[in-house]
Amino acid sequence: MESIKQQNVDLEVICVDDGSTDRSRLLIDKYSRENSFVKYIYQDNAGAPAARNNGLSIAVGDYCMFFDSDDILFPGALKSMLSAIDSSNADIVLGNYWEIDDSGMRTKLIEQRAYIPNMSNRWYFSLCPPLPGNKLIRKKVLDCNGIKFEPLKIGQDLNFYLRLLAVINKIVYLQHAVMGYRIVQGSISRQYSLKILDICNSVDNIKEYYKKLGKSIEYKKYISIVELIAYRSQLSKIRFFKKSDRKKIVHVLWNRIRCCNVPDAKLLKIYIKERIKCIIIIIISSIGCVRKVARF
Repeated sequence: MESIKQQNVDLEVICVDDGSTDRSRLLIDKYSRENSFVKYIYQDNAGAPAARNNGLSIAVGDYCMFFDSDDILFPGALKSMLSAIDSSNADIVLGNYWEIDDSGMRTKLIEQRAYIPNMSNRWYFSLCPPLPGNKLIRKKVLDCNGIKFEPLKIGQDLNFYLRLLAVINKIVYLQHAVMGYRIVQGSISRQYSLKILDICNSVDNIKEYYKKLGKSIEYKKYISIVELIAYRSQLSKIRFFKKSDRKKIVHVLWNRIRCCNVPDAKLLKIYIKERIKCIIIIIISSIGCVRKVARF
């Protein structure tokens, strides 16, 4: 909160308490009384998508950013992002970010340019990490298109970001880091169960959205590669599962991987690499299972 407060811009901060059981409610309530730009909302535990949607429903600003409580906004970040989105008349501006550990130490710089094969085509931005905290969004784009966070268990950020890309006209990239994204061991995104297969629901949801917009061709050319990457990301977690669960995960995800469309020519190399990664993961997993049986 302090990192947001120190931004030298006119802003509105909406803190949504998703049914906390610690002292968060008291701390945020106190903070909102001491700072007029802070609004506090309490909701029974309903998850991040519902919390973000509740905050968005009462927001009155022209732009919005969705920020988690344990992340850090770097000094001057909002000012530079506002300047970029205003001067370019863009719908989204995104910047680089640092991954930080529990102590706030910077561990890895995530540069968005490394993911974008062609900066002049907004569709290639689909390969950027869907993290919402490094993106400033023109709010009327969300309002006019009814875009919100879907009630999904996995892939909510990806779903939201891909919906945005389907309706915007322009996206701008800032070449400096704007925030620190905290990597917390044991967080929801790092807890492993068969719920990782819910990524299929998220993908089906966004695929249907593109179909309704009449953008199935764009999906095949530019978004299907993101679908493949999402499956590979979940597939890479199978080393944490027992043998019977591994078989189910491989069966479900490999059947979907095989159906992913061959993308636009500029994305073909990435597509081939991702397919190879998936095959290697499955082979290594199979060898691991055989070795365990042999030792037994």
